[in-house]
Amino acid sequence: LGESLHTHDWPETAQDFAGKRVAVIGTGSTGIRVIPEIAKSAAEVIVLQRTPSYVIPAGNRVYSEAERMDVKSRYAEIREQSKSSRGGIALETTQRPATDFTTDEVIANLQRAYDAGNPFMFSQMFSDVLVNTKSNRLVRDFLEAKISERIRQKPELASTVIPC
Repeated sequence: LGESLHTHDWPETAQDFAGKRVAVIGTGSTGIRVIPEIAKSAAEVIVLQRTPSYVIPAGNRVYSEAERMDVKSRYAEIREQSKSSRGGIALETTQRPATDFTTDEVIANLQRAYDAGNPFMFSQMFSDVLVNTKSNRLVRDFLEAKISERIRQKPELASTVIPC
């Protein structure tokens, strides 16, 4: 069987997966972060998932001092935006239904959200995504195309990792 690790109780010492067969159970927020890291050195990674979910690259990066100072100088404004937003998070949104835009404009807005690496923007970018089937479908089609692009080396996986 081998060693068993759980992400909530990860050892402080670096783990060496070189040449090993590794099974990861779950593709929740932690699973989707550890899988690519383990895959960098493991001989094989087997992923077991109950339900696929839409996943976008996080876009994590180190912020410059100027960016940090900008955010700190706008704390009050950001908190006000958070309080008045639908999701409690200050996000850039159109505040309008997707149906007010051309398909190209919708895609451009969704691309900005994707580039920002903020999954919450997809449900809040347009005011009707959660209540209008056509608008929701535009977002789903965009995300499914992005997932398919990212796994283009193994297109047969697309049907297993894209939510139904």
